[in-house]
Amino acid sequence: GDLLQLAFEAYMKAYELDTKGSKREELAEVAQKLKDDAMNDAVTAYMLGDFASASEKFEKTAIIGESPLLNAVDAMAIYNAALTAQFAGQLERAIKLFDRCIELGNVQEGAIYANQAEILKQLNRIDEAKTLLNKGFQEFPGNQNILVSLINLYIDTNDDPNKILELIRAAQANEPQNASLYYA
Repeated sequence: GDLLQLAFEAYMKAYELDTKGSKREELAEVAQKLKDDAMNDAVTAYMLGDFASASEKFEKTAIIGESPLLNAVDAMAIYNAALTAQFAGQLERAIKLFDRCIELGNVQEGAIYANQAEILKQLNRIDEAKTLLNKGFQEFPGNQNILVSLINLYIDTNDDPNKILELIRAAQANEPQNASLYYA
C-alpha cells in the first residue's frame, strides 16, 4: 500500500486517541515531515511528467496540512493539484480543485479563471466559461489571459460585437504594443 497514507492514518489515529493532548506537538512535527515528503513526491512526479500522480500527491499534501495534526490550509498545494489534474485531462477534478482555490482566494492574479474557463470550454459549458471569465475580468481587468480568453470566447460564440470591441479596447490599453490585439 501507500506507506505515506498508512503513516498519515496512523498519526491521525494517535491524534484521536490522545485525548489529553500530550502528544500534539510531537504529532505535528511528524505530520509536517509527512507533508514535506508528500510535496517532494508530488514535485518528483510532476518533473517526471506523471501529472495524474503529481495531482494526487499535491492534493494529499493539502489534506495532510488541513488535518487536525497541522490545521493549516496549503492553497498552493491545492492550486498545483488543480493544474496538474488539468494537465492529466482530469477535467472535472480540476474544476473542483480550482473552485476550492477560488473559495480560498488563491486565484493566482486571475490565472485560475482563465484555466478553469478553458476546461469549461473543452466540456462545452460555454455559458459557465463566460460567467467565470467575466467575473475574472472584473476582478483582474489587467490580466491578459482572461481578456484574450474572453475575446476568443465571444468571437467563437458570435456574441455581441460591441462587447468584443470593449474587451479588445481594454486589452489594447493594457498592452499597447501587442499587435495581435489590434488585428483582433
